[in-house]
Amino acid sequence: MINIGQRQERYRQFYASSQPGQLLILTSYADGPPAEPVDFRTYDFSQPEEHRRYWDLLIRNLFATIADRMDLDDDWVPGIEAYYGFGSFGAVYCDAPLTFTETTSYIAPALQRLEDLDTLDLTRERYWSRVFIDAARYLSDRSAGRFLVSAYPNPTPLDVANLLRGNAIFTDLYEQAELSHALLRRCLEAAL
Repeated sequence: MINIGQRQERYRQFYASSQPGQLLILTSYADGPPAEPVDFRTYDFSQPEEHRRYWDLLIRNLFATIADRMDLDDDWVPGIEAYYGFGSFGAVYCDAPLTFTETTSYIAPALQRLEDLDTLDLTRERYWSRVFIDAARYLSDRSAGRFLVSAYPNPTPLDVANLLRGNAIFTDLYEQAELSHALLRRCLEAAL
């Protein structure tokens, strides 16, 4: 397998060096290994075993990529993310329903009016926050040091506000600046 510790050390040396001419090389090429396709519409994500089935597919695809890259001595570090589409990131903060497509998800805005901001509870644990915690645990257990795990992408407060309010947040910033900033502060606190 790829020696992750060795590659991480190359990153440490790169960032610690003040000498010009330092390079990190990440090789990319078009004809990688065949991957099993991911189609979110083929999963029932209300069932825990469906999440494990999805995570196992991600692991198989990553191992195929790792095997394909074994002869490359570049600075790529194998990693995995339990990506369910952008909508799922918002489902960590609200109970709005998710719609899955082949490659992503969408969430209905949970905050129809900024004036209703006080009714939003952004800190309560929800189904999807548990999913991301379980994904981190499951993927980390199976990594056995062979890949890094990023189970949740940590969206910015503006991303969370966009997920909660929809694209109306962008006109809100102009039309209702004070309430928009209050929403962003709440999103920051929730993200932290």
